[in-house]
Amino acid sequence: MKRIAIDPDGATATAEGGVNWGELNDATAGHGLAVTGGAVSGTGIAGYTLGGGLGWLMAKYGLAADNLLAVELVTAEGDVLHVDAASHPDLFWALRGGGGNFGVVTSFTYRLHPVQTIVGGLIAHPIDAAPDLLRFYRDAVADASDDLTAYAGLVHAPDGSGAKLAALVVFHAGDPAEAELDLAPFKTWGSPLLVKVGPMPYPAMNTILDAGFPDRALNYWLSSFTRGLPDELIEIAVERFATVPSPMTSILLEHFHGAVTRVGVTATAVPHRDRGWNLLIPSVWTDPRDSEANIAWSRETFAAMRPHFGSGRWLNYLGDDQVEDAIRAAYGPNYDRLGEVKRRYDPDNVFHLNHLGCPVRQVDRQRPVSHTAAGSRTGAGAGVLAQPRRGHPPACSSRGVGHGLGCGGRDRTRRRRRERACAWHARGRPRRRRRVGAVRRDSNQQAGGDPRRDI
Repeated sequence: MKRIAIDPDGATATAEGGVNWGELNDATAGHGLAVTGGAVSGTGIAGYTLGGGLGWLMAKYGLAADNLLAVELVTAEGDVLHVDAASHPDLFWALRGGGGNFGVVTSFTYRLHPVQTIVGGLIAHPIDAAPDLLRFYRDAVADASDDLTAYAGLVHAPDGSGAKLAALVVFHAGDPAEAELDLAPFKTWGSPLLVKVGPMPYPAMNTILDAGFPDRALNYWLSSFTRGLPDELIEIAVERFATVPSPMTSILLEHFHGAVTRVGVTATAVPHRDRGWNLLIPSVWTDPRDSEANIAWSRETFAAMRPHFGSGRWLNYLGDDQVEDAIRAAYGPNYDRLGEVKRRYDPDNVFHLNHLGCPVRQVDRQRPVSHTAAGSRTGAGAGVLAQPRRGHPPACSSRGVGHGLGCGGRDRTRRRRRERACAWHARGRPRRRRRVGAVRRDSNQQAGGDPRRDI
């Protein structure tokens, strides 16, 4: 599931579900083209795109989901559909931000844009400068152009020393002369410890954060859109970061503006179209014995910030321990329509290891969780990973959507057919009819164990 086909004349790319963003970025860059992708190069395209797909190019070209033109999808019944705005408009709408609730996508076709050399990089300041830096950042991005994207964060030095830093990550996709003017305030503010900003290929920009999210690390992530960036929220963030238990954890602010905010709330399944910030707390650690302390710190920090949160939650940052209110906040006013599409294409809730679940019967909401290491960057969810509810047959993939029976079935024949399919896949034997085997191969890309779907 790694094939990539680029049509440079038509400015499109078609990639199979096992591709990650590093691979797709490299393939499109050879033609001077790109699409919004993950800021960590090992992020899989599948879960990332189905959950919306925020990234460096979203201010100029929108989300990955906004640039999706078509998909090939295997349904719960094993049918293979070509899905686009003309053939299956409701399903195509739902796949652009509704997550892996409707089937297994085996290929994605994206609209590409001319992108070659960009200007970007890292700026680091002493942690004591954090309150002033975040206030400067708030004001500096207020009138940012579509070419400019800047994130801010409270982070740790990448050398393993545990030193705390206040940092900016800046990105400019416009003319180099304009980039120099737009980025000058960020580069010259205060007394930075590091200014590593300059021209680079677009794929390189999507690797500069890779070291902060190593394979096999344990993760627990929480996030919410904020109601602005008031001084009180800045003070809480700085105060809480002083007590963080892991030298790998950060508090990040992702700025939304430009093209991503000019799409209608109901035009795709992604409702988050307001200018502002998404605040992300990606807790990362390596020793399982530290899980309790890190998860507790994350939850306490999130609770302390809650008075300053808005109503929206980013789908790809939701953990499997999130309650119904958080799931509804991720889908916003699109929740009910997504439920209708779910009932039409997966009435038995086969694809139940996702956050929409089965809205008719509301099952699988109280799933046991295990604090599991993230093994690849192709999955979904947060570091707390859901396991199938007791009494359910095993899914065909240990971390995928598989063929688990979900809600059970109203049709006994159909239910037994799926039971047989699960048994065959458990023995490693491909099913011969239709192309259901594609579900097993691609399932890890759509509901696997890694939270980093959107970075």
